[in-house]
Amino acid sequence: VIGLELGSVWRRLGSEVVLLEAQTEFLSMADADLAGQALKIFTRQGLDIRLGCRVTGIKAARRQVQITYQNAEDAAEELKVDRLVVAVGRRPNTDGLAAPGARLQLDEKGYVDIDEHCRTNLPNVYAIGDVVRGPMLAHKGSEEGVAVAERIAGQPGHIDYDLIPSVLYTHPEMAWVGRTEAAIQAAGVECRVGTFPFAASGRALAVGESEGVVKIVADAKTDRILGA
Repeated sequence: VIGLELGSVWRRLGSEVVLLEAQTEFLSMADADLAGQALKIFTRQGLDIRLGCRVTGIKAARRQVQITYQNAEDAAEELKVDRLVVAVGRRPNTDGLAAPGARLQLDEKGYVDIDEHCRTNLPNVYAIGDVVRGPMLAHKGSEEGVAVAERIAGQPGHIDYDLIPSVLYTHPEMAWVGRTEAAIQAAGVECRVGTFPFAASGRALAVGESEGVVKIVADAKTDRILGA
């Protein structure tokens, strides 16, 4: 996601951009229909997106970076670029977070281990945000902080992680919340899907931003919105 956001900016500024993605699916965490449309839009903008690639070597010179990688067909390829950005995810910065004798429990990935109420293994110690499991998003950490404050005050703090939105800061932007249509169907829930293209919106046409679509997935029996 971060690589796509930065690549989108540099492409709009006139740079040639190549994205090497290890996964074979584009934006696998998002709805498949929307991810497919986004791939077409970014490709039309000039982004060279190569899926299923595994980088095997990097050699940096004074004015150039040479990259070797295995493509989706497992064939070796070479790419020479002016600049290289490595955006393969983030990890929690928990080294030295607690005093040596505190014995704060971390999981195998370095996250602070918490229960469903954000409590750690230490009495009266809670953890929220980027150092605990879940997406590393500011609004997710804020919601956890509010819930923890409510619990400390004796109130029933609650977080519904299905309601935490994700945003891709490209152009056009892409956002989603709740579960995808595929995840809902995999759970055995009968659903209905509604879509509306921006090309049919007068306002979108007036401001020259007609690419994209709104998609809503709802429970077929109750009309409760399950994802968007």
